[in-house]
Amino acid sequence: MTTSGRIHGEFLRLLFFLSNKQADDYFAALGYEAHKEEFCHRRGVFFYRNRCTIGLACAEGVALRGASRPQLVATSPPLAAGRPHTSPPITFDGPTFARVVRVALLF
Repeated sequence: MTTSGRIHGEFLRLLFFLSNKQADDYFAALGYEAHKEEFCHRRGVFFYRNRCTIGLACAEGVALRGASRPQLVATSPPLAAGRPHTSPPITFDGPTFARVVRVALLF
């Protein structure tokens, strides 16, 4: 999948096979033999969910990669004297992350 949201043909086939298996497993767990329309609908639900999950992961990756250093905030408390120095984890505050994701989705 590209950063612009385009899906490669082989990746699309993989998503279809994954969604088809999830729909099979869903109806098998229910012990129900689904009609064609029901099965197609459920497969579409799984396909949409998988595609959106991957799209969100790509958007977050682009947003994190494109963030500049001043937009990052340290979340750990200050270090006490005498303790070894370790780098605090870097996270986004809520508004900054939302703004970066919105900008990333425009491209």
